[in-house]
Amino acid sequence: MNALPETPTVFSPPSRLRRIAPLLGLVLLAYVLARLDGAAMVAAVKKLHVGALCAAAVTFASNLLLKGLRWWRMLAAQNKPLSLPVALAAFFGSQFYGQVTLGRVGEFFRAEVLRERGESWASALSSCLVDRLFDVVAVCVLGLALGIVRLGWVFGTALIIPIAFGAFILIVLIAGASGVSVPRSVALRASAWIARAERRPWMRRAIEAGNDLLQSTRPLWRPWPLLQACMWTVASWTLYFAALWILADGLELHAPRVVLAGAASLAALSALLPVTISGLGAREVIYQKVLAAFEVSGETAVVLALAHLSVMTLTALSCGACGLWIRRRQRDQDEV
Repeated sequence: MNALPETPTVFSPPSRLRRIAPLLGLVLLAYVLARLDGAAMVAAVKKLHVGALCAAAVTFASNLLLKGLRWWRMLAAQNKPLSLPVALAAFFGSQFYGQVTLGRVGEFFRAEVLRERGESWASALSSCLVDRLFDVVAVCVLGLALGIVRLGWVFGTALIIPIAFGAFILIVLIAGASGVSVPRSVALRASAWIARAERRPWMRRAIEAGNDLLQSTRPLWRPWPLLQACMWTVASWTLYFAALWILADGLELHAPRVVLAGAASLAALSALLPVTISGLGAREVIYQKVLAAFEVSGETAVVLALAHLSVMTLTALSCGACGLWIRRRQRDQDEV
């Protein structure tokens, strides 16, 4: 059978709407800030000492480290082992790109390290997609903690977060049971689909890539890798929230921990919106609305939201820059 001719890929420039959409979040942020008392915001900022900011930054950096280790273990489960220094350098480097791209799609750039080792794009991206899926499911489930906080008189608010984490693990394990069989059934039909698409090269390539992607994820849904990923996720998100709690304590903000975790979960999801940059504009409104029920002023809520985002952004950019520098040195050494 003759090889299919390569057809050039044509990328259309983004529309004007797509270019200006992220500015909507900044407009919303400006509107929110304009309605606040500037003096009250300055007073809230002055409560944040350098020690609290540094402690929050170290805690958030530890959260990134655990997520890097989770991805490293996923690659081992897929039989695509990377040395720990290479995996962490690629992961942290992708965090830099994630901060400067919409929807943090730059985090997928870590797949490049696998492409350099001969993996297809679909296979290289598979662990990144599952890695992102874990975080999305985690924040969705944890966001529900905000909705069940009114049941605190039944469970005790201190137990709501552990219950939410337990629900997350249960959901992932149930999904994993089907995640092993689904790719297998798809693979049985893929050859028939490819044969039908013989006259449409683009369709054939899409089917082959989709099948490759599904097959590459199969090892990640086995019980032991799945349980490991769940535990890494629980540990990393605990540190994510701990950074927020440190800042809240610095602001002398006494809202329940579960409420802060719920607000942070919703704010994390807002970062995926294409009309915001890292959730700016949306996260401040979320913090205001959530914390207003606990007699937290709008100024303090917005300062908390901005302080948390600033700590996360600066920490991710710093760690990401180090990761890019280390990865460049690793490539130079490989070429020698």
